[in-house]
Amino acid sequence: MNHIKLLEHYMQGLTSPDEEKELLVWINNDSNALNTINAYYERKWKDIPETEIPAELQHQMLMNIKENIHQHKTTKKGIIKNIESLVSTKN
Repeated sequence: MNHIKLLEHYMQGLTSPDEEKELLVWINNDSNALNTINAYYERKWKDIPETEIPAELQHQMLMNIKENIHQHKTTKKGIIKNIESLVSTKN
């Protein structure tokens, strides 16, 4: 399973402990993982119709994700928790 699909499964609470470990290993060992996650969620936010979430709120949510990624580059485990909380507020 690719890492983004694995991340999506994690956000939905569908991962096994082994899959969660795989996801954390990827984030901790791949220097491009945070950029990949950031780019994925940026595309995902842009794909949401404005009628569902106002454009200003979409922009603020995206900026929060970027800020959290930037702040937690040294503690990559925190990224998963921050992304999870941001995504859960959307749902």
